[in-house]
Amino acid sequence: MLKIPSALQKAALLCVSSVVALLFAELLLRLFVPIRAVGPSFTAYDPVYGKRLKESFSGERVTPEFTMRFSTNSYGFRGPEPQSFPEHPILFLGDSFTMGYGVNDGEEFPALIHKALMQRDGKEGTPIVNAGMGDNGQGWWLKFLRREGKRYHPRLLVLQICANDF
Repeated sequence: MLKIPSALQKAALLCVSSVVALLFAELLLRLFVPIRAVGPSFTAYDPVYGKRLKESFSGERVTPEFTMRFSTNSYGFRGPEPQSFPEHPILFLGDSFTMGYGVNDGEEFPALIHKALMQRDGKEGTPIVNAGMGDNGQGWWLKFLRREGKRYHPRLLVLQICANDF
């Protein structure tokens, strides 16, 4: 029988016990610590803005507080697919509150405004563009307005600011 040097035995015991301890810690974490958010990412890298909402995306996000259905249209904005390019819309810019993080499709603030305008003005109503995007800061607004503002030529611009933006 070969004798293994004492230092080698101690190193092997240390490695095995470390792996067992890490596996036990992982098990405890999975049992007792809620996972913050589960679901696909709804943003993609953008060379100008840093990131943008994915175009034509639909998914579900699950957190300890809520479960939400989240969809974007082909322009990469939250909201239903417009029949044509939204001309002279009310343009909403803001963070996660404007984007509607935590609420299902159709429950975000710009969508509620659109529903109220449709009730008041008829079936079509005033076009709405929800260009809100969470976790990106408000600095991208200027880039967006410089690059895309003329294209949308909004009749009204709504800038949503929250206390956590400063």
